[in-house]
Amino acid sequence: MSGVQPNAIVRGITVYQTHPKISTPPPGTRLWRYMDVTKLISLLRMKSLYFPRADLLGDPWEGAVSHLTIKMMEQIPAQLCGRIPDLRKDLIRQTFVSCWHQNEYESAAMWKLYLKSDEGVAIGTTCDRLSRCFRDGTTYNVFIGAVQYLDYARNLISDRNVLLPLFIKRCSFSHENEVRAIINPFFQTPPQPDVSPELEQPSGLALKIDVDLLIEYVYVAPGTPDWVMDAVQSILDRFSLNRTVQRSSLSDSPVF
Repeated sequence: MSGVQPNAIVRGITVYQTHPKISTPPPGTRLWRYMDVTKLISLLRMKSLYFPRADLLGDPWEGAVSHLTIKMMEQIPAQLCGRIPDLRKDLIRQTFVSCWHQNEYESAAMWKLYLKSDEGVAIGTTCDRLSRCFRDGTTYNVFIGAVQYLDYARNLISDRNVLLPLFIKRCSFSHENEVRAIINPFFQTPPQPDVSPELEQPSGLALKIDVDLLIEYVYVAPGTPDWVMDAVQSILDRFSLNRTVQRSSLSDSPVF
């Protein structure tokens, strides 16, 4: 991806430079999150951004490596790499991901893919706003990076950086044009050394955020009736989010 910068670890409002192989688009890049109205209410009420566990995102290849990676491992003595696959799976079960769609404009495909009805919304932000919105009292670091889409049959998926495979997906998902925010207890500041893979992991983690900083704009889905648009505006007003709900441009009448 062109114009990328080194990935950032975000802690509160402090941004640090980190691993150069995990890249995030420029600060002003527009990001979208498509959701139903109930999830919007939860975000506003809890003032938290929810991070589902990586192995529950629906893609069984989350965090996986390629066949070429496995073939290279065959050159390493078995006693040195025997537990590596299990360690990878443990890492995935202890990683939590917030997924965003990178696009200058709203996406008709994303509306259809992520909403079960016309009564949904899209919240818009930028990479800069996302990186600065966290206000959580925990010691989690948040890694933000653009997902790379590779052919797993032809490309080596490096596992030298344990988080790198979580920023790579198969080419079949390239329509998502995804930017991810990722947290993992192993990468806290200071580190949390007593994290055990034997412990039951939660299905997700919610990090406190500055909602006003995160949400730059709110759109309602194409075809949304006026009364639903008014209801969404009332929700924003109730939670003191000073934004005017915008109608999807996909609802505009054509000109001939």
